[in-house]
Amino acid sequence: MGEQTDQTRNQESITSLHPPWRTLTLKELEHEYSPSRWSHRYPADQVVGEHINITTKASLVARKAVQCQLNVRYHQGPRALLDVYGEDLPHDSPVFVYVHGGFWQWKEGGKDISNSMVTNLHSQGIVTVVLQYDIAPQVGIGEMVEQVRQGVLWACKLAAERGSVGVVLAGWSAGGQLVTQVVSQFGGKGGTDLDLVRGVVSLSGIFDLRPLVSTYVNEPLHLTESTAWSLSPLSWVDRLRSAWVSRGLALLPLVGQQESNEFKRQAREYAKAWQEVGLEAEEVKVLEGIDHFSIIEDMAVSESPVISHIIAFISACTRRNKSVDGGAKEEKC
Repeated sequence: MGEQTDQTRNQESITSLHPPWRTLTLKELEHEYSPSRWSHRYPADQVVGEHINITTKASLVARKAVQCQLNVRYHQGPRALLDVYGEDLPHDSPVFVYVHGGFWQWKEGGKDISNSMVTNLHSQGIVTVVLQYDIAPQVGIGEMVEQVRQGVLWACKLAAERGSVGVVLAGWSAGGQLVTQVVSQFGGKGGTDLDLVRGVVSLSGIFDLRPLVSTYVNEPLHLTESTAWSLSPLSWVDRLRSAWVSRGLALLPLVGQQESNEFKRQAREYAKAWQEVGLEAEEVKVLEGIDHFSIIEDMAVSESPVISHIIAFISACTRRNKSVDGGAKEEKC
């Protein structure tokens, strides 16, 4: 009952501001939520194909270069598999958990082309777990959240068994919604299985699903405005406060310069909501020359702004954990 009250109160406070997306026509909304139309690198009809080519090559390199355990089943469902990279690293190494995007429905967008970051993270002593999950229309977003939760729990158990300094979650686009919904709904209180989670990285994440309800994106999702809001991390910020403020949880929001105003607005609104409830959220970093797809591709490029921000964030979050355990001064992520 208290949880629902918090959600309702948070919804009232946000909807009273008349979100700007409500002033957009359907044509404008669909343009805003069509990332391929915003890239400056290729025509819109070529962006996704080029992205698949680039990330496929990077993922093949990662599988050859880094010790890996592939196709580990973590939950029921045909796509509920994960890959682990870097178990040869020291036992206390941080664990980075990555969840792909694809508007909850992209068949080609699974874990096999989602390993761009692995080689660079491994070189910095970071273990990577790459999750995939069942997609629409076979399952709804609520089931996807539960599957990702199970995958995160699997990764946290691995981290605990290894003696890891901490776990950082990351999600791209729809994956950003999934990982933040997991920490919102299920995590944070002392003694839970998510205690090792120290931070969340959002890569062009979506935190309010309501603007999608009238668009083509919703055709296989079947969201109503009510169900869209219930699955929106923005509506769960009060729960985040009660679950995580005492534990410590940091947010790193990244978005490309060549993205729509809506993707940038969502990132800024969500980061601000974290800050307003007392959680640590960095200011949104708008990455110059980056679009919705190159934000993932560039993680394979050594010292790119994307991977540099992520590595620094992981390091800061896990150093803070060591400092707290040792009684030293806490560091900011």
